[in-house]
Parts: sequence; structure tokens; C-alpha cells
Amino acid sequence: MSTPTPLSPEDDLFGRVAVHNKLVTREQVDECTRVIVDEVAAGRPRRSLASILIGRGYITALAASAVQKAVSDYAAKHFGQVPAAAGLPPEPKPLPGHAPAGMSQRVVRPEKQEKEDQRFKLETPKGTRAGILAVETSRLYAGDAPALEAALHRLLVTGRADLRLDLRRVESVPSVIIGLIGRSAEEAGNSNRDFLLLCSEPAGKMIRLVLGDALRMKIGKPPQDGGLRMRNTP
Repeated sequence: MSTPTPLSPEDDLFGRVAVHNKLVTREQVDECTRVIVDEVAAGRPRRSLASILIGRGYITALAASAVQKAVSDYAAKHFGQVPAAAGLPPEPKPLPGHAPAGMSQRVVRPEKQEKEDQRFKLETPKGTRAGILAVETSRLYAGDAPALEAALHRLLVTGRADLRLDLRRVESVPSVIIGLIGRSAEEAGNSNRDFLLLCSEPAGKMIRLVLGDALRMKIGKPPQDGGLRMRNTP
């Protein structure tokens, strides 16, 4: 009789596909699984296995995105899709129980793309209380969720009191990404820190549709001079 895994079905499947494709080792998955167990036991929000693997440098954001796409495609094909909010792409239903063993035999071939990790830039300016995470891309996809989740975790653990997520360059945000943003804002609030979302008008409309007024937000255009992301913000 097998020992139940503390991972969610999606994380279990992600881990087995990543190990099969030799993107990570079984030992690295086990190590990150223990992190999940410890954080949940401490009452912290559950992070995905992919985000912890990225944060520890065991897998690149690009490779994780390829694995996540394989997992999402499998879930959508075999378990259908749930209705999504108007204007947002549908998300696949969660996998029931443990992921099918045969799924781990899928071969993942990430497309080549240089410096993709540079899309998520963290700034902690000296002499300020601010931590700023700037997303330097015009579009986010569901497969980017693990990389953004890892970046948001880095922002939260800076210890800065004023946290800013800069999405002013982003025009489209899938619902899974919006959920990550909402959880990060909630975690910041639980530790009595300020969380401000800076975003474009199209992204702001999508986020408001899902989160309502639960998140403090400012609509604006990205800085043209490449300067500090806190400029012209309260």
C-alpha cells in the first residue's frame, strides 16, 4: 500500500512529469514537498511545488512553464473545463485524487528562449521601506503562474513594509495569475504590510472583475525612462 503524498494532485503530477523529463531530481521534489508541509503546518498559505522548485533554483521558469502546460493540457482534455468569469480564459478542473501514473511519461520540450527569468524584476531601493516587483512583459499566461508565484514569494520575504507589484506593462492577465496576486496581497495584509498593485487599464479591469475592491490598485502607464518603479505613486 502506497503512502499518501502531501502534494495536491496537480503538484503530484507536476513533480512526476518534471522528474521523468530529468528537469529535477526525486530528492529535490521531496525536499520542496517538506517545505510545503512545514509552511502549511505553520499556518502559511500553500505554495505550489513548481514555485518552490523555481525559488530554490532547481528548475528554470521556462522549463516549469512547459511542464505546467503539459499538466494543464492533460487536465483540460481528460476532466473538462469549468466556466470562467466573463472576459477571462477558462481554467481546467482540478485533477481528482492522485494524478494518473501514465501522465508522468509525457516528454516535455521547452522552447528555447533566453533570459525569460528577467521578466520578473525585484527592486529593494536603499533608504526606503519599499519592495517592488516589476513584470516586464505585455502578456502573462497560465503557464507563467509558477514563475510569478516564486517572484511574489521573493517580494514577500524581503521584509519591506511597502510592497508594490508593477503590472503596468501587462495587458492581459489570466485568472490563475489573478488568484496568486490576491493571495499575496492577503498574506501581506496579515503581516500588517501595505500591498499596492500598479497596472494598466486592461489588466485592471480583469483583476477588478475577479477580486472586486479587495485589492488596492492604481491604474497608470509604465515609466518611460526605466527609472524607479515607485515614481508618481502614493
